[in-house]
Amino acid sequence: MRVRPSTSLAAAAFILIACSGSVPAADPDAGDTDPDAGPGDPLDDFFGLELHDIRIQLDPDAVDDLIAAPREYTHGAIEIDDAAFEDVGVRLKGGAGSFVPWGGDYPEISGDGNGNPGKSAFIVDFNHWVKGVDLMGLEKLTMNNLVQDPTCVHEYLGYTLFRESGIPASRSGFAIVTVNGEEKGIYALVETPDNDEFLEAHFGSDDGNLYEGEYGTDFSGETIDGWDQDNGDDESRADLIAVAAALDGIGDDEDPMPTLEDHFDMEGYAAFAAAEIFLGHWDGYAQSANNFAVYHNPEDGMWTFLPWGLDQLFEHEGPYAGIMTDPGPVWESGGRIQRLCFRSAECRALLAEAFEDLFQTIAEIGYAQTAQAALDLVGDQAMLEATAHGDPELTEVTMARVLDRIDTRPEEISGWLPCLTGGSIDHDEDSFDGCTSDCDDLNPERHPGAEEMCNFVDDDCNGVIDDPTECPKCMEEGDLSYCFEALSWADAEQACVDLGRHLASIHSDQEQESAVWPMVEMFGAWESWIGLNDIDAEGDFAWTDGTALDFEPWIGGTPWSETPECDCVVNSPEGWRDVPCEEPRSFVCGGP
Repeated sequence: MRVRPSTSLAAAAFILIACSGSVPAADPDAGDTDPDAGPGDPLDDFFGLELHDIRIQLDPDAVDDLIAAPREYTHGAIEIDDAAFEDVGVRLKGGAGSFVPWGGDYPEISGDGNGNPGKSAFIVDFNHWVKGVDLMGLEKLTMNNLVQDPTCVHEYLGYTLFRESGIPASRSGFAIVTVNGEEKGIYALVETPDNDEFLEAHFGSDDGNLYEGEYGTDFSGETIDGWDQDNGDDESRADLIAVAAALDGIGDDEDPMPTLEDHFDMEGYAAFAAAEIFLGHWDGYAQSANNFAVYHNPEDGMWTFLPWGLDQLFEHEGPYAGIMTDPGPVWESGGRIQRLCFRSAECRALLAEAFEDLFQTIAEIGYAQTAQAALDLVGDQAMLEATAHGDPELTEVTMARVLDRIDTRPEEISGWLPCLTGGSIDHDEDSFDGCTSDCDDLNPERHPGAEEMCNFVDDDCNGVIDDPTECPKCMEEGDLSYCFEALSWADAEQACVDLGRHLASIHSDQEQESAVWPMVEMFGAWESWIGLNDIDAEGDFAWTDGTALDFEPWIGGTPWSETPECDCVVNSPEGWRDVPCEEPRSFVCGGP
């Protein structure tokens, strides 16, 4: 179903853009859905519940540019509803699982999403080649391809909840996108945070440094170079180095809260973390230290967290569902600030209060009704794409799950909140505290001192799966053996050889998914050894089973380290990275 936008303030503004390159101040009496955006901001209409029509035109030279250097801007033309921009910057975007190269196939690893083959994601910079051109004050627009979101509404709903909770967050909308005359389907439109107007509206200044974090980057010295800097003239990273050093100075027995409050907006962080956890943003900072942004405000020197990468939300079980879903105190994870927060009674109480505020906001704004309206807008189009290129049955299930999670998540989280404020819980009535000792407070058969069975489960809550020596350490499933015991890479390879196998080799998205997710779901092993290594020749990676290296989903696109000690490769839902071979990891054995 194609929905053409009706005549509106936004549509009228487009005509002005085409003529003058910018839009004058809007009527101060016009509607305002974002209190930080200014009265009558026409972008509120643009990022509303409309399905826009966007047409991108790229000449053959521009196509060649995107093939050769997909993340560098090339020249393009774009029409947005009734407005035309003749020369804008266009580049591709996306990370592991969502990046689709020009002309590339729809990625199998994201087979639960929607999209035509070759459905690349884009960033459009209106101001890149012709200065002074913008879209109602918006210099950049992100266009996400939704290949990891079968519902097509995760980003719209996620950013909406962050904004309504008082957190600096992008606005998001929807469009049908056509590229060189070929319709690619529905996209999520996202207000790019490094727009000057966004930073000025939320922070009073666009002079500070805005960084984008991804897996492997955090506020620690060894990860400083991994941050992407999206705004700010000072590229020395002195601000990151300074805050990392301050965190390093926190003693093991010291309450970290005073140091955290010296450098971070901790009330804002608590609200940010509560929203991430409520949404089940398993790929965000509070669980995985991935997909987030931070802004260092030069006015007060404080750091503020911003949400990003909200395409995988509202799952209902397992690692996809995020933290504070599983029984027991297993949700003390995430990035450095999250972990430090859990060391402080004051910070944990702040997080508990943020959850209570969030639940009130959800009720006051009619969040479930907002979700239904978004699904009503895009549902037909999402089902068309799923029928042609995805899984329509799964799309229906995940759409229903959005509404179910919004309805049930407050009660689910509330059941664990006493753990944040010094209380105790015993949901399964086995006399063991689910906040501190019971590793499964919904199962009375699992608790400290329980009999350990050979069932690939930690029955006695001592942190070790199947302690008895007679228990098998690997679960056989088809051509793979999933092994939970943490060994060095060499010992893991030998264990596989003893089974008549080698450490697994991976040659496709499907094999990647088969190797990684069972390890996460069964054993909580986010990273596990595979057979790839460059032990014999630095930089020359090879599989232990001798098969060809014909598939390389490295996190960030390339191996992480060129140092000799990082010769062995671990696999995770984010992709591959090379680490020291002596580090203990669970592992996957491949076929004979």
